[in-house]
Amino acid sequence: MRSGTMQTAGTTRGPLRRGPLTGAVALLLALAACAGPTQPAGEGDASRSDPAELDGAWELVSGVGPQGAVEPVESHPVTLNVDGERWRGTAACNDYDAVVTLQDDDLAMEGFAATEMACVEDGVMDSEAAYIAAFLEAETWSLDDGRLLLEGPDTELVFHRRGEAGPTPDGARGT
Repeated sequence: MRSGTMQTAGTTRGPLRRGPLTGAVALLLALAACAGPTQPAGEGDASRSDPAELDGAWELVSGVGPQGAVEPVESHPVTLNVDGERWRGTAACNDYDAVVTLQDDDLAMEGFAATEMACVEDGVMDSEAAYIAAFLEAETWSLDDGRLLLEGPDTELVFHRRGEAGPTPDGARGT
């Protein structure tokens, strides 16, 4: 092959032509190479929540899951106490416990267990059943304006820290 010509399968074509488009393509390739590796959206994002911020006591404000709305009963709050990978609380009536592993904003739950008492006050067992069904569907977590959000397919659980004035289900600050 001679300089300036292109040979393909025994045929020779005329001289290669380099125009302004060739230079523009070369410049774009050089700039792309200098840019370095890219990160998917959200990775390395300074706004990402720190899992250590989850540690502490939380109370359910509102929720929805596979069984519909989770209706908290004032006399039987739904609580969540996070201590690293150990998540436990009261699901309105019964105590529950699980080991939760966090990877970025994803969560994986294993070893879920709950006591099996019956509470006779109206709505308590319905609230508990709806909460546990939603809790078990949670796949992601985030912190938003002091609220803990657990989300999954058709599931959203909203908690505020216990002992603090938290948001009401409509987003306003409660007392």
